[in-house]
Amino acid sequence: MNKELDFVVAGVICLDITPQFLSLPTNHIEDILIPSKTILMGKADIHCGGTVSNTGLALSHYGHKVGFMGRLGNDSFGQIIREQYSTYSYFDYLNNTNTPDTSYAIAIAPPGIDRIFLYHPGCNDDFSSNDLNFDIISKSRIFHFGYPQALKKMYENDGQYFIDILKKIKQLGVVTSVDTCSIDPHSSSGSANWTKILKNSIPYIDFFLPSLEELCYMVDYPKYLYLLKHSNGKDFTNLLSLSDIEDLAQKVISMGAKILMIKCGAKGIYFASGIQENLKNIENELGFCLSSWANQTLIVPAFKPKTILSATGAGDVCIATFLSAMIRRFPLKTCLQLAAMAGSKCCESYDALGALPTFDTLLQFLDSKWDRNIFN
Repeated sequence: MNKELDFVVAGVICLDITPQFLSLPTNHIEDILIPSKTILMGKADIHCGGTVSNTGLALSHYGHKVGFMGRLGNDSFGQIIREQYSTYSYFDYLNNTNTPDTSYAIAIAPPGIDRIFLYHPGCNDDFSSNDLNFDIISKSRIFHFGYPQALKKMYENDGQYFIDILKKIKQLGVVTSVDTCSIDPHSSSGSANWTKILKNSIPYIDFFLPSLEELCYMVDYPKYLYLLKHSNGKDFTNLLSLSDIEDLAQKVISMGAKILMIKCGAKGIYFASGIQENLKNIENELGFCLSSWANQTLIVPAFKPKTILSATGAGDVCIATFLSAMIRRFPLKTCLQLAAMAGSKCCESYDALGALPTFDTLLQFLDSKWDRNIFN
C-alpha cells in the first residue's frame, strides 16, 4: 500500500532530566532522599522525552518515514529538544506555541528503586485536534498516539475529545496505535473515569500498548490501589502473577480490543488478540494478512540488560520496535522478541536511544545467547 509516511507519532513531547545517583542499590527511597541532607550526585542526563521523542525517533532510527505532531514552547527547553531532533530524519508538523512553557519531566531513578517522574505538563495541557494535520495523517500507514493521561483535553468529559480524534482517524482509513502513561491518582487525570474512557475508545484503537501498571489502573483500580500500598517502592509488576495479568488482559479483550501488547517490565511482554473478524480492517488498511495474529495469547520473557542505568523510554522503544517489525511483516513471536530485546537495550543508557542498535543489529541479536527473566 503506497503511503507517503510509515508513521505519524503524536502526543506528549517533553524534556527529560535524569540526575545520576551515585548511591548503592536500596529497596527504600527514604534511605537516599533524607530531609535536610545533601546528596552527592553525578551529572544530569538531559534528553528529549515523551512518546513523540522516544517512539518517533526510534522509528526514524530504524529507517522509517515518520511525521511528528505535538506542542513545543518557545523557551530554552523547547530549543534543546529542537537541537536534539535535528540529528534525526523526520517530517516536522510540530506546533511551535507562543508560550515559554515546554513540558519537562525529572526522572528520579536511584539504584534498586522503580522510577519516579516529576512531570510538568506545560503546553501539553492545551494539546488538541488543532495540533494534528489530518491531511498528513491520512497519508500515513499508522497513527501512533501517546500518553492521553498526560494531555488534559484528552481525558476531560470522559475522554470525548480523545475518542473523537481516534474516530476521525479511523474514518480516514489509517491504523491507530495508542500508548499510555502512569497516572497520579491525586491529579485531575487520576480522577477521570479511565475504565469508561478505555471502553469507549477501544473500538477505534487497533494496537493498544499499555504497561501493566497503567492497565491495572484503568481496568481494576481497587487492585491497583492495593498493590500500590504494598509495593514499598519496588517494581509494581513483581506483585502481579501471570493469572492476574491474564485477567486484566481478558477484561480489555472483552471490551473489543483487537491487538493488545502489555509491557510487563522485568517480566517481559504479554500479548493477546481478538477474533479474526476484528482484525480485518487492520489487514485492509495495512495491505497484508494478519490472520495468524488472531485469537492469540503469547508470553515473551524479558531479556536481561548488561547493565541498568535507567528504564526511561524503554516502553516507548519497545513499542517502536514492535510496530516496525510488524509492518516489515515479521512473524508475531519475532515482533515480540525484538520488542523485548530493544526495551532491554534501552535500559543500558540514561536516555531512550543511547544504547539502541539498528534494526538489522537487533535481528542478529536474536540468534545470540541472552539471559532471560522467567515470566511467572
